[in-house]
Order: sequence, then C-alpha cells, then structure tokens
Amino acid sequence: MKKFCEILWNETEFDIKLRNENYFDMKEYMLIKESLTENSLIWRKNGSIPLDDAVAIISLVDQLAGGNRFHDENTALKTENACIEIMEIVDGLFTFQEFEEKYKRR
Repeated sequence: MKKFCEILWNETEFDIKLRNENYFDMKEYMLIKESLTENSLIWRKNGSIPLDDAVAIISLVDQLAGGNRFHDENTALKTENACIEIMEIVDGLFTFQEFEEKYKRR
C-alpha cells in the first residue's frame, strides 16, 4: 500500500486544480479519501502517523479549510464537506477515552 503523502502529492493534482483552477476533482478526491482511510487503519494499529503523512494531512486540511473567494457555491460546498470528511477520518484514529487514558495528567 502506498503512503498517503505519495497519493496526495505524487499521484494526484487535486490541490493544484483546487488552488489554481478552482476545480474540485471528485475522482481524485475519492482516491485521496480512500488512501487516507486505508492508511488510517495502519496508523491506528501502530499508534502513530509517519511525519510525512501527518504533514500531508495538515496540508490537505489547511487547503480545504482555507477556502477560496473564487470558488463558486458548488465548489465551496464540496470543499467544506471534504474537509469535514477528512477530519472525521482523522478523529477516528483514537477515541476520546483512549486519548484521555494515554495523556491523562497524573
């Protein structure tokens, strides 16, 4: 399985199309979302996310959450929904209880 950052940065031009062309490529987004979902299972099992993949996630969320004043209403809605979906996948890596147990103050 390919690393998430490889899919995001090497195999798609999703971010470039969104930023430069104001185009939300649904096919590429689905590939990115699938890769994130598959990799998240490994990250959860390992208890950590590799640094390059973490940077890729932050970059993607930043681009999606940042919006663009040139996006039409349809693209803006797709972008907002994609950001929510990505964050739900990331939030699913650990439950609140697991997080609280691991980082509980003593």
